[in-house]
Amino acid sequence: MISTVAAADPSCAALEERLRAALGDAFRAETAADPHEPGGLSVSGLGGCTRRGAYALAAIGTPSSNGAVVEERRAAHLGTWIHSGLLPRLAQVLGGHTAVEHPVSVTSNGVTLAGRTDLATYALAPANTSSDSPSGGAPDNVVAEVGVVVMDVKTVTVSALSERRLEGPTRAHRLQVWGYAVGLEQAGHQVSHTVIIYMSRERGDLEVFVEEFGEAQRGAVHSRIARLLQWAACPDDAPRDTPAMAYDCPSCPFVSRCMGPDGVPTNEQPTVADPAVVTSIETAGLTYLRASAAEKAARNRKGLAKVELSRAPAPGRYGAVSVRWTKAGGIRVQLAEKPSGA
Repeated sequence: MISTVAAADPSCAALEERLRAALGDAFRAETAADPHEPGGLSVSGLGGCTRRGAYALAAIGTPSSNGAVVEERRAAHLGTWIHSGLLPRLAQVLGGHTAVEHPVSVTSNGVTLAGRTDLATYALAPANTSSDSPSGGAPDNVVAEVGVVVMDVKTVTVSALSERRLEGPTRAHRLQVWGYAVGLEQAGHQVSHTVIIYMSRERGDLEVFVEEFGEAQRGAVHSRIARLLQWAACPDDAPRDTPAMAYDCPSCPFVSRCMGPDGVPTNEQPTVADPAVVTSIETAGLTYLRASAAEKAARNRKGLAKVELSRAPAPGRYGAVSVRWTKAGGIRVQLAEKPSGA
């Protein structure tokens, strides 16, 4: 969609179109350079959609294409780029024996899943002693006795962060970080705790969840893999775990197998018989979006005004307005009565 500003000047419109195309090409280039196999099951997907995991373990073929927008993988790459800047810096701050993007593999029930921890460190272990060893290396057995802390960072929206604060980490995220812990244990390390950090992409607000790692968490990983293998025998019958065409579905390599041909995302406009319906929906949609933007801006202005009003030394008239406090401690503002003769 060409912006209304650019549409007023053909040269601006052409430049905008070129930049949009270039941005899309940049995301697609990053996808092409990413060795991640979308049709495989890794430790990060262990707690995801059961049907997707079953398809992956059953070696079901990946559809040739799910549409250009999906191939850009914007959300995935944005999260990766945030990690690439934050995690090395966090490892530097934590210090000795802290590994970033440490490769692990989990073997269970005859299958092996690969993965990479966001961060694994001895610096936070309860019995850890100081170390002058450089950061960024793999965990080593010299200090394994004090216990490894496995950390995973999730970049989320403000609303999702609020939800996690209320409900705690998701089961899928727990299984993922527990899977990393199992992988490190199978490599000969002792894991003491797992940590999930949720961070808002918009403001950087965060919530940290720390959990001891033990037999229950270890057993949950092996049970999950066993369950996925059971479903792999009949993957089309496996539960989706998400509503049809949920947020993660368009990026799933098995979306057309799971949902049928109509489940493949495209860039095409919806087919509507009556053009008047398209126009009315478009008009209503634009009105809604503009009103939402104006409403947000008004709330921000109102909030700033309330801060200033709270500085009023006493209730009374201040020029054209009267200010008073309610019994509940709020502020009530009204236009003052007009002077006589006005």
